[in-house]
Amino acid sequence: MKRLILANIAVCLLLSTMIGCKVNEALVSSEKETVTIIDKTGRYVEIPCPVERIISLNSGMSALICAFDEGDKIVGRDCFSTFPS
Repeated sequence: MKRLILANIAVCLLLSTMIGCKVNEALVSSEKETVTIIDKTGRYVEIPCPVERIISLNSGMSALICAFDEGDKIVGRDCFSTFPS
């Protein structure tokens, strides 16, 4: 039983290390002049960095954008986004 618990802890530590490395790669790659994103339909979309205008289609994302102090960049949002005003 103890071996199983230790094995599970080791796997969790290994996965968290791998995820952390992937996040660091994403942070480094976000310093490029453009970021390529694959949208839901499989199209490749290039986004210039830094982002100057944001259209938020989700009320939770609108609040999150404002939490990161980027609310002044929101130029459009859905009708359900009531916070922040």
